[in-house]
Amino acid sequence: MKAALRRRRLTELVELGAAMLDAARDGRWSEVAEGEAARQALIRELFASAAGAEEGEGLARGIRRVLDMDREIMALGRSTMDDLAARLGDLRQGQHAHRAYRRCAAGAAPDPTVSGLR
Repeated sequence: MKAALRRRRLTELVELGAAMLDAARDGRWSEVAEGEAARQALIRELFASAAGAEEGEGLARGIRRVLDMDREIMALGRSTMDDLAARLGDLRQGQHAHRAYRRCAAGAAPDPTVSGLR
């Protein structure tokens, strides 16, 4: 790959990473996933051939920027997953409470397998 084309692809890769980070910050995870597929294609193209020595520093700088953005996207993803896990736990607790209420309302004995609600 010629140096000028490699620079363009690297710029596209960094811009795509920035767009993915913006999407992650806004909670648009489907856009992040779509961006990842496009990004993989760019990475394969970018590294399909060896870079010249004169390209090394610019390439390394661009890749460091992409990795920094990746770390932030991953942190946002972990935070979102933690939030979803907490919501799911709340939902399950509500379901247990609802079932217990229905049993009691129907005159049934409480379920002895349920040790209590959180």
